[in-house]
Amino acid sequence: MQDLDEAAAALPQGPTKKQSTFKAPFGKQDKSKVDALWGRAFYGNGFSFCLINDPHFKATVEATADFGENYKLPSLVSLRTTLLDKEKVSVAAELKSFMASA
Repeated sequence: MQDLDEAAAALPQGPTKKQSTFKAPFGKQDKSKVDALWGRAFYGNGFSFCLINDPHFKATVEATADFGENYKLPSLVSLRTTLLDKEKVSVAAELKSFMASA
């Protein structure tokens, strides 16, 4: 486990300002370290392997990568309250719209 902690700390740190059209190149060794961290997250938390094919998960990972290094994950409290409440409202509105068009 220590190797992966060191790998996470050793990943290249990009510029402090976000550059929307430039993505820093990563070598194969860097990718293997990132892959190992993904594996640790999945295995350590008992995530379903099917999650990797979920379109919402893929969109989230891509949006996070596009946002850049300044993105900070939401807190546990924010995720469990504010963000969940907003998602409930969004899903309810979509369902209402769907039912009205049916």
